[in-house]
Amino acid sequence: MAFSVGHPALLAAGLVAPLAAVVVWLLMPPPLSRLRSRLSLALRVGILLLIVAALSGLALNRVPRSQALIAVVDRSASVNAAGDQERQAVLGLQRGLHTGDQLGVVTVGQQALVEQPPAAPSQGGPSFTDFSTVPNANYTNLEAGLRLAGSVEPTDARHHVVLLSDGRQNLGDALSGARLLHAQGIRVDVMPVTVPTGAEARVDAVQAPSTLPAGATTQVQVQLNSNTAQVATLTVLLDAAVVYRAPVSLGTGETQVGVGIPAPSPGFHTLKAQLDPPQDTYSENNTGAALVQVLGPPRVLVVEGAKGEGANVSAALKAASLNPQVVAPGAVPDNLPDLAAYQAVALVNVNASTLNAAQMQALQSGVRDLGIGLSAFGGPSSMGPGGYAGTPLDATLPVTAQIPQQLKKPPVAVVLVMETMENSQADQVMRGAAKAVVDQLSPQDSVGLADGASGMVVPLQPVSDKSKIDQAILTTGFGDPPSYTPLLNAAATALTAQPNANKYIILVGDGDAQDDYPGIGRALAAQGINNSAIGINVHSQSSFMAAMRSFADAGGGSFYESDDPSQLPQLLLQETQKSLKPWIVPGTFTPQLGSPSASLGGIDPASLPALDGYVASTPKPAAEVVLRSPSNDPVLGTWQYGLGRALAWTSDTNGLWTRSLVSSPVGGTLLANMVAWTIPLGQDPALSLQTTLAGDQGHITAQIANLPAGTTVVASVAGPDHQGVQVPLSTTAVGRYEGNFPASQTGSYLVKVTASEHGQVTHAALGGLAVAYSAEYQFLGTDPAFLQEIAKAGGGRVLPGAGSAFTVALPKIEVKESLAFLLLAVAAMALPFDIAARRLVLTRDDRTAWAEALQPPEARVPAAVEPTLERLKGRLDKQKSGRAPAAEDPAVAAAAPPPAGADDDDLAARLLARRRKQG
Repeated sequence: MAFSVGHPALLAAGLVAPLAAVVVWLLMPPPLSRLRSRLSLALRVGILLLIVAALSGLALNRVPRSQALIAVVDRSASVNAAGDQERQAVLGLQRGLHTGDQLGVVTVGQQALVEQPPAAPSQGGPSFTDFSTVPNANYTNLEAGLRLAGSVEPTDARHHVVLLSDGRQNLGDALSGARLLHAQGIRVDVMPVTVPTGAEARVDAVQAPSTLPAGATTQVQVQLNSNTAQVATLTVLLDAAVVYRAPVSLGTGETQVGVGIPAPSPGFHTLKAQLDPPQDTYSENNTGAALVQVLGPPRVLVVEGAKGEGANVSAALKAASLNPQVVAPGAVPDNLPDLAAYQAVALVNVNASTLNAAQMQALQSGVRDLGIGLSAFGGPSSMGPGGYAGTPLDATLPVTAQIPQQLKKPPVAVVLVMETMENSQADQVMRGAAKAVVDQLSPQDSVGLADGASGMVVPLQPVSDKSKIDQAILTTGFGDPPSYTPLLNAAATALTAQPNANKYIILVGDGDAQDDYPGIGRALAAQGINNSAIGINVHSQSSFMAAMRSFADAGGGSFYESDDPSQLPQLLLQETQKSLKPWIVPGTFTPQLGSPSASLGGIDPASLPALDGYVASTPKPAAEVVLRSPSNDPVLGTWQYGLGRALAWTSDTNGLWTRSLVSSPVGGTLLANMVAWTIPLGQDPALSLQTTLAGDQGHITAQIANLPAGTTVVASVAGPDHQGVQVPLSTTAVGRYEGNFPASQTGSYLVKVTASEHGQVTHAALGGLAVAYSAEYQFLGTDPAFLQEIAKAGGGRVLPGAGSAFTVALPKIEVKESLAFLLLAVAAMALPFDIAARRLVLTRDDRTAWAEALQPPEARVPAAVEPTLERLKGRLDKQKSGRAPAAEDPAVAAAAPPPAGADDDDLAARLLARRRKQG
């Protein structure tokens, strides 16, 4: 036990105060007795010394006996097979704790996490049972774990860190971390984690040129590694096509195989090398990958919502030498490397429901992070009617599917014509579907329901009391009519009473009625009624469904077919969203010029033919409305989205509303110009780009000479999760720019480097980086030599088991307990005594008074009774006994004057006696 001072200089300076107090006392002694004066001086000097000691940081140093053991546990992928071994090791350390010892647990992967802070289980602290934290297992950063363990070590115990690992680090420097802890008085011991090893073969790398000119062949080098001599099969794929498959002889160590690659088409391509060894332990490291970009003329992916709808756009692009490829929505790539094979994508009347989430996210990331162009062309299944609201497509386009506030739409009048599905449960589903349609309508709209049993069971009426309409729907019996004609005629009669409304009939049935379906559809369409049909094929008769389709086609509506009645609500709502929602704006108009744009390609808007309709939408604040309707709704909108350009044409391309346009000389030119405007700047031969992998970071090196001052060079990186990262590149040499980006996930990373001057892109290059598998599978098995080095650097040793962790000698540390509070408390208690010694004066009389005040009550002498009161008491006693008072001697009475107050005493006695008598 010892004492220490935190601020010696403050202690030395503080001693001046008590010395000054002594000097003042000697020069100007207080007017007190000698004893009191010296007592006051001693108290004052003592108080000053206590304050000075507290301010100077006087502390008591003690050596703790207990230890705080922090277990740093490697939870990376390379030790997955030893997970239970690590758990049992930590439990063994916990069992070996002595009374007062603390245990903490830190888990390590790419980062370090606190599994359990230091706590003493013997004193009611939490106990370790199993691992709950999940660090990124693709990397091992033992240095991060050691540093975190040192930071959570408590100050009131001896410090001890035990590392559980296979010694296969691929991030950080565990040796420097161990040395740092050792320098801080923390012992680092190591418990090896035994990872089973066996025959192992892997693909180390696929080396291929990052760019190739169009039509060029190349050779790639595949680096293989094996710890066992064996013959394996090597397969090389270009995208999904096998370009090489042959047996290879693997020796012990590295093997390199050259593979010729045929000339790929322009765009991005993925090269994969797959190794199939007969003797192997881990399959995760049997694949390598590389990205190759083939330069060439731009390619455009044309996505048509229905077969043939992309024909006009494709023909226009072919005429402009833009190499279109027409696909269905299901063929749109859902990953960036495949999507990057195209410089632009054109969506022609594509419904959002035909694209999955991964496809839409890839389109969004491709435009934002790689500069791929996107153009969306309207139609009955696009934008608002196509369900774009809230999707990545809606975020990427310059217009949103929200209806403009100023758009005044006529009300909707719809009659549902429904028959039984010949199943009570299916009929109940139909009732729910009809109610869902009512919920979609506004109070300004009207709805009616005709069933096969009773005709118009719900008369056409405003949707103002939805609960009343719902109740009527619940009571309908539907029925199975032999003909739909009476029901449809009744619906048409009701709709003709709504001259200002958009009129719709939706026929829901199984198609077994005997009718002239096309004739009925045409007759209703002639009355201005739009007719759609939903066929539920409960009889498995294709002819019935064909009849239902012919009714919808003749009536200008849509047809939906399903074999399952349970799908009816979804189909009916889909038709409601498409036809009944007020997105489509009919009417003939000539587009008006808004903002001049290169997307028109020099076409004079005044020369454009009139359009017959469009899909209503709202432009985004940063968008430019190039062409607009007379209501100022966007017909052609453009904007810059990240690195790419996006365009929206809200009319169609197939003659539905553009019959005059597509047949005019400028129609094809306009379509090609709009798509061409979205195509990004091509690969610049003056800008070379290289990407490499270093740990969990991708490294970008771009070289370009003679850039003007003020030019900024930035890389945009899109990873496997479609999340873009902007990386400013720093100048490391003349014409050389470098930067890093996180690459901790396996998959492909596409990198777009742009050089911009005054906001305009002057140079651009596209590259990629493929991470085939986690670095954890590159080197496997326990590395005892490296673990021994870590233990030596940390001042410890390799422990044979958990029990030996409590037999090692830990560095002695001194815990400083500050005495400042105690010293200040004593000084505060001494202050009243100092004041009393100087101010309080006591005499002998004071001592007598204090002594009497402190006597017990029974020892005190009673005070004398007043004589007048004594006489009064005597008179009262005599009256109580009933005897008259004895006469006094007359002589004496005459000689002696009556005592003062005698008459008063007599009067008081008489009054008291009378009062008692009355009582």
